[in-house]
Amino acid sequence: MALEHGVYTKEIDTAGFAVVEADTAIPFIVGLAPVNMTDPENVNNVVLCNNLIEFTEAFGTSKDLMKYTLVQAAKVYFTLYETGPVFMVNVLDAKNHITTETTETLEVLEGKTVLKVEGVIHDSIKITDNASSAVLVLGTDYLLKFDDSGYTAIYVMTPHDKIDVTFKALDTEKITKDEIIGGVDPVTYKRKGMELIHEAFPKYRKVPGIILTPGYSHDSEVAAIMETKTKNINGVFQAQAIIDCPSDKRYRDIPNWKNENNIVDEDITAVYGLVKLGDDVYYQSLHIAALMSTIDTAQGQVPSESPSNKNYKMDGLVIKVGTEYEKINLDLTQANYLNENGIVTALNFINGWTAWGNYNTCYPSRTDIKDSYLPVKRMFKWAANTLILSTWQFVDRKFTNVLRDSINLTVEDWLKGMNGNHLYGSSIALREEDNPLSDMQKGKFTWHIDMSPILPLQAQIYEFEYNLDYLQNYYS
Repeated sequence: MALEHGVYTKEIDTAGFAVVEADTAIPFIVGLAPVNMTDPENVNNVVLCNNLIEFTEAFGTSKDLMKYTLVQAAKVYFTLYETGPVFMVNVLDAKNHITTETTETLEVLEGKTVLKVEGVIHDSIKITDNASSAVLVLGTDYLLKFDDSGYTAIYVMTPHDKIDVTFKALDTEKITKDEIIGGVDPVTYKRKGMELIHEAFPKYRKVPGIILTPGYSHDSEVAAIMETKTKNINGVFQAQAIIDCPSDKRYRDIPNWKNENNIVDEDITAVYGLVKLGDDVYYQSLHIAALMSTIDTAQGQVPSESPSNKNYKMDGLVIKVGTEYEKINLDLTQANYLNENGIVTALNFINGWTAWGNYNTCYPSRTDIKDSYLPVKRMFKWAANTLILSTWQFVDRKFTNVLRDSINLTVEDWLKGMNGNHLYGSSIALREEDNPLSDMQKGKFTWHIDMSPILPLQAQIYEFEYNLDYLQNYYS
């Protein structure tokens, strides 16, 4: 050892550690996007979008929100509710989900014409002169550009009155629930569809909090896979699935649909009715998920507040009848009927249009507060994700008394910081009865955490009574 002669310094590790709180409501959304406008290879790839610009660069744009569900999601999150970020996965493949070759004759005016078809794949376009059948050359005779509606603008640089345009386009009708569910490719071993949720955290270091598949989640198999994915993301993290009830059923038929399809789980929240705003129709699952994100932000990124009786961005509730949309307006009794069967809906009452309902789909068959109440379930999942992120650094460290006390004190302080505003109370303990010698020999230790998230004030009852004493006191 070298001789020490002088002044020296060293650093000592802090006794405690910083709690890394998990994200609360980042959605993982599997859907369809017009990737022909951007990168046709952007299929079955997790992309984290923080704003509308990033989304448009990655996925394109469209006016048809019901066809391109990711565009709908982007509008709901980034335009209507101004919240994010969002995990997006497009499953619409420009190689496989396409139409047969089609030809349209277009009139050229002042060197320009527009092919008013969405989803056109530019590499498939062939143009000939309508009169002479002469083949036009891209870059020499014409140029292509997408307009704001997703249509193809054709700029003709040589004289032509009419042109014949042959092309292929994206065909969203060829998408089935199998693409949404996904899995692992048996040849490339790459994940697809919902299976890609396991790539979100390793790629971006953010934990998905909500799983959405707008347009497909009413299918019982899709809903079942969504529920499965909520439990063990990357083997440890948890999320909540939000599904849409069938948009073509009356409200009174929904409880029977729910039971027949075995949608009775604490990890699923179901919403009834499509949301209308202006001329556009949206899946309500996107609206309630975005609303939850804005509420969590107002609560300091703690998911303790229920979205029920908070305002939606909407001016009507509709269901689908044939190919048309029919406006409905549930009264309080009808909305409560859905609530008592574990279904959330939209209600137009004293506060205007709001989300209405606090229960997950396990209610009423299971009434455990931890499972049945949406905000309580989200609090438990969020707390679990937070502790995983915060204490993972201690895995395989020497489990000394100092480390034990550090974990106990830091987690206790974090929990107590939420008492009063987010929790009625909380505690943490490393109890002897929870840690038998057989577990300790394996290096396995179990902490017991008591926490009581604050419940929503679901019903207020004021009892009125005529008191005759006041009448007797009239003259006095």
